[in-house]
Amino acid sequence: MTARMAAAIILGTIASAAGAQSTLARDTITAGGRVREYYFAAADTAPASPAPLVLFFHGGAGNARGAASRYAFSQAAHGAIVVYPEGIDHHWSDGRDYFRNADDVEFVRALLARLEQRWKIDRARVFAVGHSNGGIMIYTLACRLPGAFAAIGTLGSALPVNDVPRCGNAKPVSVIAIHGTEDPLVPYDGGGLHGAMLGAQKNAAFWARADGCDSMPTRTELPPAAASSATHATRIEFSACASRRSVVLYVLVGGGHGWPGENDPLPESLVGPQSDAVDASSLIWEFLLTHPAPAH
Repeated sequence: MTARMAAAIILGTIASAAGAQSTLARDTITAGGRVREYYFAAADTAPASPAPLVLFFHGGAGNARGAASRYAFSQAAHGAIVVYPEGIDHHWSDGRDYFRNADDVEFVRALLARLEQRWKIDRARVFAVGHSNGGIMIYTLACRLPGAFAAIGTLGSALPVNDVPRCGNAKPVSVIAIHGTEDPLVPYDGGGLHGAMLGAQKNAAFWARADGCDSMPTRTELPPAAASSATHATRIEFSACASRRSVVLYVLVGGGHGWPGENDPLPESLVGPQSDAVDASSLIWEFLLTHPAPAH
């Protein structure tokens, strides 16, 4: 990523953060020898009965407050506790090992323990969602904290090649992934900035094997959202998974790295064509909510 591109992304996320700051509460936790921040919507965090928990990981060069405003996931996930962890220096130290700023695996381990002590959490419905670097971090967590999440949702992300050998002990986890075929930052066919990642279809197939699914997925072409739409979605689903798990990939044909339905999308010159094929936040939340951890 060039300095000019990074600056533009930072400016975009900072601008979108301004509207969210007044509605979020901030807290800190010490993990890995560092004081770490996380944010949450204060009005949604006093459930009378156990509630689903979602950790939402911002993208590279972003921040927690900007993610809360930009993706509006708290609004989509009505009834859930949505927490926005803050990366160090606007990034996550995911499995590519490029950003080695902090032990983010230990941070998330400690954060989950804190949140389960603080609020009434439905332990069968602990989820993670992320975009770009944030989604890549989630795949790293699924490998290195097996069983921490019942289901995960990502956009513009894939498992780092470096993490494939580290992922032998991954426990079954339901996965919904969304990926644009014209993504210039995390290429659909693999590779990417700061370390190689699996391509979108290889990533889905990896998690399908981990979940004991059929190796041959079904493909469904979805109609465009409107006659004027320049993109459409293809749904690739692996079925007959073990323990009622599920792996689904939504391919945004003609779409880029942006989050469909987001507020204040970044310029297409940076992230590729914007897609209206799905509403990413609503689609991911509907999937998560219907894929709790299996009963033991």
